[in-house]
Amino acid sequence: MNKLIKWAIVSGSAAWAAAGQAQQGPATDVGQVLANQGAPQFIVDAGDAIRATCLELGATGQLSGQRLDLFSRCREMSLTVLGATNNSYNYSSLSDTYNAIRQFSGEEASSQSRLATESSNRQFVNLGARMDAIRRGARSSISPVAFNVHGVDLTEAVAGNTPPLAGGTGAGDARDADTGWAWFSNGAIGWGDRDETDNEGGYDFDSWGVTLGADYAFDSGLALGLALGYSSYEVDLDRTAGSNFANSSAGGKIESEGYSLSGFFVYGMEKTYVNGILSYGQNDFDMARRVQLTAAPGASGTAQGLVLDRRFDASTDSTQLGAQTTAGYVFGSGATTADMYLGFDYLDIDIDGYQEREDGTDGGLALRYGSQDVQSVQSIAGMMVRHASSTGFGVLLPYAGVEWRHEFDNESQALDYSYAFAVPGSSVQFQSPTDDPDEDFFELTVGVSAQFANNLFAFVQYNSTAGLSRTSANLVTFGLRGVF
Repeated sequence: MNKLIKWAIVSGSAAWAAAGQAQQGPATDVGQVLANQGAPQFIVDAGDAIRATCLELGATGQLSGQRLDLFSRCREMSLTVLGATNNSYNYSSLSDTYNAIRQFSGEEASSQSRLATESSNRQFVNLGARMDAIRRGARSSISPVAFNVHGVDLTEAVAGNTPPLAGGTGAGDARDADTGWAWFSNGAIGWGDRDETDNEGGYDFDSWGVTLGADYAFDSGLALGLALGYSSYEVDLDRTAGSNFANSSAGGKIESEGYSLSGFFVYGMEKTYVNGILSYGQNDFDMARRVQLTAAPGASGTAQGLVLDRRFDASTDSTQLGAQTTAGYVFGSGATTADMYLGFDYLDIDIDGYQEREDGTDGGLALRYGSQDVQSVQSIAGMMVRHASSTGFGVLLPYAGVEWRHEFDNESQALDYSYAFAVPGSSVQFQSPTDDPDEDFFELTVGVSAQFANNLFAFVQYNSTAGLSRTSANLVTFGLRGVF
């Protein structure tokens, strides 16, 4: 090891001890250079963590296996930023350096909390659709479901071959289908994407889910039910083009399966109604992250001719508790009606910590993540308009609506993680911030439901989310309802 590197390790370690800093790690010469260059704060903080990890490892003396690999890679990255001529990647472009630092970090993990939130949202959506059917006075009717909307009143139940009357499931509604047991099954297929930002990687996703349940309606207007839900997401992490040497993201994948058990109630009072849901769920995550970069011509020492192409696998799970309540009023009493409603949603999601597994036997770049706790509190205000008409095969009910959502818990979260093969007991951590949740956004819905003979109902619907920055989301939903 040359004198320059020895001096950097000793002096850097002494400065760190004098500062007595912990948590994210000390400010280092690497972080200072990055800050002076105008690098994003996430890159500055990641550079500090990489440098501090390197200094700790170097101060321990003899290294082997994974820790030697980690030390070599962190040293190369640090000296690249500092402009050293030995053991650096010899990048002439700042963007190459920033992209390489980003690949050494693990901001892709922020997608887990988004997937867990969407999984919970979908079950709330399906249950809200069922509650709408109950309170409308036709227990086997179809209500559509919508992407990322908790318990929205979306459609009017249709009983018989005439336009429906407004009102709930009160004692005055004497139709046989309005009381007793009923079953329902809703499904959905979704797709969308999110653009890369300074804090989070971009991705494309595909999803599908189903909710199966049963409920019992009393003559008093009260209905109680239980439902089981399942959701599946497949996320392809973006491989974001950079140069021939380093991309800002080398790609990867996240797969998620979620299950939930929910209880709900509906109480209808003529034109007014109140709904409620309490739900508990779990999600399993399997993840794969890649690091791919190449040293530039002229690199020397351990960086000379270096080509990194590594894969990191990991698994973890989450639990989530959700609650929702909505209340609304029905306007109109003929074929055309409109609902206006208000509500609140609450989600609390806990994601367990985990450690990555690197495909190489002596690779040392695997990360260890801490647990995450994500909360969401949203208000709901919406309106849905529908019109019923009779046809030769049944009653059709086209509908359209818009919903405004406001997020109250709209602060950025910090992902805490460190290198798995850092010095034992190290307090150096990456603290990657997530993007602030969007404070306000809208849900747009169009669809049609139909009633057929034998008290069977079906629907199909398209839903889109508007107003989310850097994100698009689409969903096609469908389902069946019937009585026992």
